[in-house]
Amino acid sequence: MFSLETRSSDVEDIDAIDTQEMNKIIKYRQQLRSHLRERFRIEYLGQLQQRTLHRALVKSLAVSNILLLESDIKKHTFWPLARVLELIPVKDGRNRRILACSKLSHSHFYW
Repeated sequence: MFSLETRSSDVEDIDAIDTQEMNKIIKYRQQLRSHLRERFRIEYLGQLQQRTLHRALVKSLAVSNILLLESDIKKHTFWPLARVLELIPVKDGRNRRILACSKLSHSHFYW
């Protein structure tokens, strides 16, 4: 009859194929994550500038403004409010000291 060569019909173990593919995917994702992290550091963090809050306060602070009084003991949601009663200039002519009135007391504050 017909004489055909018998080709080998070897099938690789499906688990071995799956682990190889999964290892490739994991390695690709790790490289991608590493690349994105490095790009973030270079592009985004390199453009950030530290701006002190002091400059903004000096320009915008005026009598009758409402302030949050920072406290290391309390969470920021529980910081007390105070109203600026008086701006007190120091030797260099800038207003770095204020007299403020809070619910608890009248106090002098420096910034």
